[in-house]
Amino acid sequence: MKQMTLLYLIILLAFTGGCGLSSGSESEKMNQESIPDTEAFQDEFTREFMKSNKETEEGFYTFESRTEAYSMLFPVNAIIPDVEYEVKGDSFEAFSIGEDKEEENYSYYIKVIFEDEKSTNNISSKLNVLSDMAGYTGEYRIESGKEYDVYYAAKEEMSYGKKTVTHLAYIEDTGTDKAISLNFNGGCTDEEKPCELDSKNRNESFLKIVKSLIFK
Repeated sequence: MKQMTLLYLIILLAFTGGCGLSSGSESEKMNQESIPDTEAFQDEFTREFMKSNKETEEGFYTFESRTEAYSMLFPVNAIIPDVEYEVKGDSFEAFSIGEDKEEENYSYYIKVIFEDEKSTNNISSKLNVLSDMAGYTGEYRIESGKEYDVYYAAKEEMSYGKKTVTHLAYIEDTGTDKAISLNFNGGCTDEEKPCELDSKNRNESFLKIVKSLIFK
């Protein structure tokens, strides 16, 4: 991604060098300088979803759905691959959030699916789908609230010689047919190197995103 950003800057500099400085080029320079040096904003597709280039709280921006049906916190150094994004009107949206923490030898992705239809009230069916996606066979714990109910589950396992952590959440809006499922999967990038894979700590970050969710 840094190479793509560098290539873009080289092309931009070549263009401005050939045409000379103008008010337009100065404007482009200012716009480029206003883009934060974070993966979320350096990725052109991902930054389209960010409400502001200012962090809502340390380490997080605010993501706004193209359905305009919800918003939530978004890690500043995560991206949304455009090839994995799908939206249908204002009733369905699916995408993945991914981040590679090289210094921590750790990477993760979160599969997010938003739905606004009658079937979201069939909790057992939706939890079964979420469990099947994650290969989870256990129970869920529920946290009931005035605005929405949240169903949680988690597991740790060894996969291809690497320890992985999975966190699941299904959030149902109690006043509408809106609901979101989140499937978090994280693991050590290189099993030969030290990796602080603490399920509790990773869960705190995941819970922060879940609890920040606002249905509109």
